[in-house]
Amino acid sequence: MTKNERRRLLWIGVTILILLAGFVVFSPTGVLKYYRLRGKISELQSQNSTMEKEIKTLRTEINKLKTDPEYIENLAREQGFIKENEILFDFSKIRKKKDEAADE
Repeated sequence: MTKNERRRLLWIGVTILILLAGFVVFSPTGVLKYYRLRGKISELQSQNSTMEKEIKTLRTEINKLKTDPEYIENLAREQGFIKENEILFDFSKIRKKKDEAADE
């Protein structure tokens, strides 16, 4: 084998290696896609964890709404409902006017 043939064979080998490396990195099933998918999996796992916590909180609230009359009463009062024969005094407007006067 002559020196030129060896050089030519070396260049062909290097070219094939470069093309193969490019294919491994940039192909649809390549390394870049793999890392993108790993990032997406991590993001989805984080969202899943957040949603599981939210579901747990909502289940707790549903359970309270089904079984805890005191909790229901507190929610109703926060929304402005009153019991029969009760009188509601709304001091929020007076307090608001007092706060506005103090700001001036």
